[in-house]
Order: sequence, then structure tokens, then C-alpha cells
Amino acid sequence: MGFPRSVATIAAVALFAAGAVTAPASAAPSLCRVNLQPAAPVVFEVDETDVVVTLERCGSGRLRIESEGPDGLGIMLIGSTPDGTYEFWSGIESAGEYRVRAVVDDVVSGWVPLAILKEPTVYSAGWKLIGEATNTWGRFDGSHATNEPVWTEFLVDGRWSKSQESTTSGTGSYVLPLTYGANTPGEYVFRVGARYYNGAVVYTEASSIERVARPAASHAGVKIVGETANVWGHFDVRWPAPVWTEVWTGAGFSKSQQGLTGSSGNYVLPLTYGASKPDFYWYRVAGDIGDGDIARTEPFFFRRVSRPTINAVPTAKVGQPVYASGGFDVSADYKAIKVWTEVWTGQRWSKSQERVSSSTGQYTIPLTYGATTAGTTRWRVVGQYAEGRVVSPEIRLTRVR
Repeated sequence: MGFPRSVATIAAVALFAAGAVTAPASAAPSLCRVNLQPAAPVVFEVDETDVVVTLERCGSGRLRIESEGPDGLGIMLIGSTPDGTYEFWSGIESAGEYRVRAVVDDVVSGWVPLAILKEPTVYSAGWKLIGEATNTWGRFDGSHATNEPVWTEFLVDGRWSKSQESTTSGTGSYVLPLTYGANTPGEYVFRVGARYYNGAVVYTEASSIERVARPAASHAGVKIVGETANVWGHFDVRWPAPVWTEVWTGAGFSKSQQGLTGSSGNYVLPLTYGASKPDFYWYRVAGDIGDGDIARTEPFFFRRVSRPTINAVPTAKVGQPVYASGGFDVSADYKAIKVWTEVWTGQRWSKSQERVSSSTGQYTIPLTYGATTAGTTRWRVVGQYAEGRVVSPEIRLTRVR
């Protein structure tokens, strides 16, 4: 990397023993000093296995680099090399655990370990709705990263910032939560780092997690059987996206009605399943937010009830007590509900008397507005369910003297 590399690699028939090679007893002590270090403490590709060699007072001796590992002994012949510091390819051509040294004539450096490791992996779901828990997972080389520190880093304002920490497993695998930006829509770039047993810090390639705004769903809550009902809301898209309702049918959610959002992500879909039968129905809305990724709203209950009844005498004398009576459908849960009369005052419906129904939905409420004045008044009764309001049919009461 920055210096020429020799391409000659010779498989040796014998292995060197560890330690320095000594000159013959009759030879004078050499002043040559040879040092070799890996260019990087951890490498993942065979073409990245460079070594840095420093020669001092070696007088342009003949340099070679020797490696010992799974393939036996490899020799990289460099040739006559003046004093200085150089970076050479080690000649290693396959992954594994090696040791390397430099030799100038009869002077050798010490053996230095050099490992070509498996590149760490990083995975994630790719996207999640805001607020949803999600993780990143993967593996560092188990031979160097067993039970070692591991952590996530997020790119924040152009700098890497540490987030969550843990420890790799006995095989180098890891699982870490992705918490940064969990509640804010956007795309977040992260990487995973680990400290290997030799002290080297190794990172995965950068990855990203996208946080998508949770789709919204609004609805009336309760409707009389047979009445049209819709669900409406918004998906975080900027194009017409397929959307559909899903309803729980006992064994799972089943697709019901489908349509498209507008270009701003807004949608309206009819709630048709169970439209003719009083009961609670469990719905949710799903949409394709791009590349086949499906986002869903939180499930919600929608209630269908029978039409409420209302009865009262059509005519009464001024001052005579008159009552409206009838019932609201509470057969799904048999809970009493709040009920009240409303009278038309010429411009709007105005609340009059309020009561609580029985546990079977029956009520009786006095019609007091206009009781001392001759004329005709219009009345209706409103029932307040937990899910929303339902209005009875309208009746008329005529007061005469």
C-alpha cells in the first residue's frame, strides 16, 4: 500500500523455528537491525496483509518476508533493499492465523502474529415504526472476539457517537438494541464496534435503520347496523400507496376493503365487515410504504349496535308530564350507558334532561322543554357508549291548551 509488492511466493519444504537465526560461530556480529510489524492489527482480505519493515545498518542486504500458517511456510523474495522503512505485501494468499518475520541475509526479525479474520457482519430490520423496539445483530470473528466488549455507534452531526453496549457471545455473535432516534421519524446511520482480545477495535460496515411515523387511524367508534362507517387517517408516504383494512375473524386478521392513499398519504376506507350485525369488531389498517414494506396502525375496536328506540305520546296538554322511553342496544356487554334528551331550538340540538340507562339499555326521560307553552317540539335521545355516541330517531310532541 504505497510501495511495490513482489509477486513471487515459494512454498517451503520445512518450517523455520521461532526465534532469531544466528550467524555461524566464526562470523562477526552483525550491526543490521530488522523490524517487522503488520500494517494493520486486524485484516479481513488477503490483499490487505501488508507488513511494515524497517532496516537499519543493513547495507542493502537481500530482504525476504517469511510467513508460517495453514499453508505451510511462504517466502516472499524482495531482493536488495537499502536501509529505510517500507510497506510490502506479506505474500499470504488465504485466510487464517499466521506469523510473519523479515529476513535480511542472516539477520531476522522476531515472529509477529498476523490474522486474516472473517469480516464482521451487521443486520437489522431496515425500518421500524417510531416507538417500536428493534435490534441489530451479527457476528465478529469468534477466534478473536469471544466474550469481548461490543457496542453500537450512531453518526450524529458528522461524528460517531457510542450508544448501547454489551458483550459478544462465546462464538462472537451479538445482539444490541437500536435506541437512538427511536421516537423520531428519519434515517439513522450506525455501525457496531468490538474490541478484540489483542486490543484492536474493529467495526462493521455502516448500516442504517429508518424510523417511520406510525400510521394514524380515526373512526366514529360506534355505528348503527346498516349505517355507512369509515376509517380515515395518514401514512408517512409522499405518493399514492396501497392501503387496506384488516379485520379479526377469529383465526387471524383478514383483508377486507382496499384503496389508495392520496399523494400526501391521507386515506379513507369503509368499514364493511359486520355492518349488519351488532357486535364488537377488531380492525387495523395496513399500507405498503415502499419496497413491499408493510406498516400497520394499532388495532382498534369498532362497535355495531341495533337502532335505538324512542316512544312518547304525540300530543299532550300544556303542563302535562310527558316521558320518552325506549332502549339502546347494550347486548354486546350489558353495561348501562349515559342517555339524554335533545330538543331542537330552531338553530341547533340542545341537551335537556340526562339519565343513565339500565344494564339492558332501557331508559325513561321526561320531556320538559316547552312544557308550559302550546306548540310542537322536536326531540331525540342520545346514548353515550364507551366507543362513541348513537342518536335515536326523531319524534315530535305537540302541546295544546
